[in-house]
Amino acid sequence: MQYMLDAASKNDALASMLASSNDLVQVLRDDDNLVPLFHVLASAMDASPKDDKGHVKQKSLVDAQMALLARVSGRYFDKDNKEICKREIDPNQVLAVALGNLVTPINDGSFKGQAPLEVIIDVIADVNRVDPTQAYEGTLNRSDYGSVSENVVDFLMNRERGLEQFYEVIRQGTKF
Repeated sequence: MQYMLDAASKNDALASMLASSNDLVQVLRDDDNLVPLFHVLASAMDASPKDDKGHVKQKSLVDAQMALLARVSGRYFDKDNKEICKREIDPNQVLAVALGNLVTPINDGSFKGQAPLEVIIDVIADVNRVDPTQAYEGTLNRSDYGSVSENVVDFLMNRERGLEQFYEVIRQGTKF
């Protein structure tokens, strides 16, 4: 976010962020089409199930990702305020560089002007449409959005083959 809101960043990131924010405000006025999206987002933020005392047994998707980002970007200092890099997951901040590159537009080739994140989102939408064998005209219909949403939620929540499995690999690899 710091890169996206920095007026001195390369590639007019701030101007793009402000234009996108303005577009987002306009889109949020479309209640008819946003209600299904809000249901998907609500399930991603749902911290359930709970035990008998009402305590959360499993973090929500959003909470789990925030905890992961905090752990990955966190610094470790000893009692003398000396940084101990070997106790940090990403002491060189590789993830911050990778995320910056993910939103930096491509300079050449068939994807010139698009950020890698845009290309990835387009591929996800194209592959997960109701019928991906049909020619893609650049717009999705209501059932396509439903199919894309179902597939994305499955990827994010599936413990055997989704992002939860990736988190487990990280958890096992970072135990000390």
